[in-house]
Amino acid sequence: MNLRIEPVGPFQTNCLVLAGTSPHVLIVDPGAEADRLLACIKREQWKPAAYLITHGHVDHLSAVADLADVFPAPILIHPLELPWAFAPTNAVPPFFSSPRPPAAPLTFIQDSQRLTLANLSWVVLHTPGHSPGCVCFHFESEKMLISGDTLFRDSVGRTDLEGADPRQLAASLRRLAALPPETRVLPGHGEETTIGRELRVNPFLRECAQRSGRP
Repeated sequence: MNLRIEPVGPFQTNCLVLAGTSPHVLIVDPGAEADRLLACIKREQWKPAAYLITHGHVDHLSAVADLADVFPAPILIHPLELPWAFAPTNAVPPFFSSPRPPAAPLTFIQDSQRLTLANLSWVVLHTPGHSPGCVCFHFESEKMLISGDTLFRDSVGRTDLEGADPRQLAASLRRLAALPPETRVLPGHGEETTIGRELRVNPFLRECAQRSGRP
């Protein structure tokens, strides 16, 4: 797998571009700077096979409609995000207005669903807590997890936002703590890490792991 990370927007959201052995790519969380992302796609001659959305917060999907207008491809999102993802309440002034809904229909994804596109295969993990429909994408053969805003290096997603739930987040973190420690973690913001490192130094993940009985 070839991986490219493009931090975008005022909150420096990690937009990820994943390529297998073909020119087709997966684009994860195109949250802002649509013009720059479009220029990058054209320059690299990528062919988007799908847009993957970890959750519906404005800084993770604001550019998806513009990208899909030019390079149509399925937009994969959990259905629990749909009621509010493109609503006026999802604006964060002065940084973001509410996201424009894509012209194409959305493709809903579910927990434990296995998907294969662009010569890549992964499993959807529903990890609510930061928002109701938060998901992570587990690329098992690559030993890699795209964690969105569920798990960060040294921290975890906020639970003081509308629709967040600290108890759900704790359950989601216990699930992630059970992944192999060598699993590479690519979060929605900030630097990458591993499950093993976070189990050692991240107090939130350590506490959740200990409550589940993991040493």
